[in-house]
Amino acid sequence: MKNLKYILLFVAASLFVACSNDDEAARFADDSQSGWVQFKQPSTPTPIIEGRPIAPLEIIFGSTTQIKLPVVLRAPENTDGLEVTYTITDVVGSSAGVISTGSVVVFPKAVAGGTTQLNQLTQDIVIDIVAPTLSSGVEFDVTLTATSRSNVKVGIDEEYPVKRRIKICSTNVPTSYTGVSIANLAGATPAPSFVPVITPVVGVENSFNFNTCWGVDFIVHMTGNPATSGIRNYPGIVTINPNFTVTVVGINTPTAPNRYPGGSGTFNPCTKQINYVLNQGVFTNPFTVSVALTAN
Repeated sequence: MKNLKYILLFVAASLFVACSNDDEAARFADDSQSGWVQFKQPSTPTPIIEGRPIAPLEIIFGSTTQIKLPVVLRAPENTDGLEVTYTITDVVGSSAGVISTGSVVVFPKAVAGGTTQLNQLTQDIVIDIVAPTLSSGVEFDVTLTATSRSNVKVGIDEEYPVKRRIKICSTNVPTSYTGVSIANLAGATPAPSFVPVITPVVGVENSFNFNTCWGVDFIVHMTGNPATSGIRNYPGIVTINPNFTVTVVGINTPTAPNRYPGGSGTFNPCTKQINYVLNQGVFTNPFTVSVALTAN
């Protein structure tokens, strides 16, 4: 009986799919220009924002001057041509003076394919980045809102994206961070968080003097001795390079020239996160220390 139940369910599902496909084929046979528009599906999974999948696109300011967002027309034919309107909605900051774009993307008259086959045509929404400088990040949504023909809808459901989120990231580096450090040893736990005193190096772009690169109580954490608080703080100069790698140069003394050898890491312009790994000569055991700095 159980096997018979599964067979009946399978047959019913097959009939439903067949009927649905027949209905769709009939609809496009009756009106070969009917269909919908959507943004081209990204190659990576997209998070759900406001009930729809929105593919966030992060642009580092200065890396490009133009953003292109492919819009797809899914219809067998487009013999009359089609206009699709879109809007720009600020999410963070203001896009005024930062970008320049229109409000309509045009699909010229063209035949996409056969009268019963669902095909696609693609046109780009073009957004120019026009700001000469950018002191802070800007985030905005581009949303498809309407078409010039009633037989072409904007999207269908949440699987067909009609909104893209754009984030243009400033390359400015904050001067206030909270850090967490951890020795790269088996069983190690993070040291207490710390807020380094950060001072820009005069005359050197994106280079900063840190009073401590791993925290004022890192030694206490490693030794368990409260009397070591505030010593061997690992002072250094942290530099964000043009390719967003990070170089740490330890500040040593003549009596201990190899105590703070420095390290390297990365800087994320969009999140402002700094991560680096420090070499150290404080402990005889030659382990390294990973540090994560989050902007305040």
